[in-house]
Amino acid sequence: MKARRDDDGQTDKHDECWANDNATLVLGGKSSPLIKSSTGDWHPKTDDGERVVHSTGATNGDNDGEFWSVTTQDGTQYVFGK
Repeated sequence: MKARRDDDGQTDKHDECWANDNATLVLGGKSSPLIKSSTGDWHPKTDDGERVVHSTGATNGDNDGEFWSVTTQDGTQYVFGK
């Protein structure tokens, strides 16, 4: 989720995914791009009421420790990258 391609320790890579904020959620047998709102909140494009939170600070080898938490409508929480 960085503006430069060489962030997150990925020097000498030519992957345009670093060009802007983008992510995809694959959960429960479906895949949906995540949309970042003007307030900085994230939600699946096929919004079924999941709460998506992008955070930093985990000890996971990423330069800023980014990770994601997703809470479904029934209250089940999934954490990715922590």
